[in-house]
Parts: sequence; C-alpha cells; structure tokens
Amino acid sequence: MDRAIGNRALLAERLEYEMLRHARHERPLALFAVEVDPTEAVGDAAGALRRALRAQDTVAHVGGRGLCVLAPETDRYAATHLSRRMREAVAGACVGFALFPHDARSARQLVARAAAAARAHAAERRAA
Repeated sequence: MDRAIGNRALLAERLEYEMLRHARHERPLALFAVEVDPTEAVGDAAGALRRALRAQDTVAHVGGRGLCVLAPETDRYAATHLSRRMREAVAGACVGFALFPHDARSARQLVARAAAAARAHAAERRAA
C-alpha cells in the first residue's frame, strides 16, 4: 500500500523541521518541484513518485499539477540521481530542485529556486 501523499501544510511543517535539523548538523537537503504533464493524473503521478522514492522522502501536492518532494540528507549528486528517477517514474514530468543551504537559506527561497529549476526544465523540453 502507498504511503500517504501530503499537502502544502504538511510540506511546510516538514520543511521547517528538516531545515532546522539540517542546519544544526550542517547537512544538505533537497527540495524538488515537479510539474506533471496534463495527461497524467496528479494522484497517479504522486503515487508513482512515492513508490520510486525513499521512505524518508515527503511527497506533497501543492496545487494544480504541482507536486513537491522533500528529500532529507540529499546532496547535489544524490539529488541529480533522484531527479532522474522521478522523471522515469512519471512520464512527461518536469523536475527541478534546489539544495539547502547551498542554493537557499530560507524555505521561501528554496521553494522559489526549485520551482524556477522546474520551469527551466520545462523550457528546455519545449525547445528540444
């Protein structure tokens, strides 16, 4: 059975907790923004991500066709690998990520940077 898919409030709560924990231990974490292709149902995409990711990762529906994934203890190398795994799990998804504390030091900045990276991925796909 799939683990539950979170919402925006759960994501905000976990993101705040994990950022404090990771800052204290000087460890990186990754936040992914995932934009689902219109033909893919968001619920189906969230379930596919949940199955493709680690137990400690949080998948949350943040509105419309948007999902976010919070991945604790994830550096740039691991985030690149997870990003590829997400694209394989959800056909047509645009995935971008940002790292704490390297790319952003606040939750708002982290979300904005991950969303910008997902938009850049979408633009690259349209141009190809």
